[in-house]
Amino acid sequence: MTDSTSLVLAVALSAAAAMSAPSQTCLNYEPAVVTLTGKLTIGAFAGRPNYEDTLKGDEPEHPFILRLDRTVCVQADSSSELNNESERDVREVQVIVTSDSVSVSRALEGHRIQVTGSLVHAHTAHHHTKVLIWARVLRAA
Repeated sequence: MTDSTSLVLAVALSAAAAMSAPSQTCLNYEPAVVTLTGKLTIGAFAGRPNYEDTLKGDEPEHPFILRLDRTVCVQADSSSELNNESERDVREVQVIVTSDSVSVSRALEGHRIQVTGSLVHAHTAHHHTKVLIWARVLRAA
């Protein structure tokens, strides 16, 4: 096999692999409504006052985290002060639930679920993933 034949074959194989790889789903921030599927877990993070270490006196925070079945990307919204950053390869999102749905969420912990709601970008120290979802509906998948 000549060097030029090897190069052509390598380029063809790379192109075929790129075409067969699943493309990442890109979503939009609020007010768009999206549905995400994954496993619901409860995280453990350091909270007030320093958001650094619970062993040094910071309060623990235990937000709901959805580990997605597939990574997604989220498009920046240039008209939004809070949602103006794009994110790629998002694998986990923090799930924000109403006080009325906390018990339902706890019952779904450890299970594969679907969450329907609107995405927002993290903007406080209480946000533990780059992208969060304001949950409207949670249900078993």
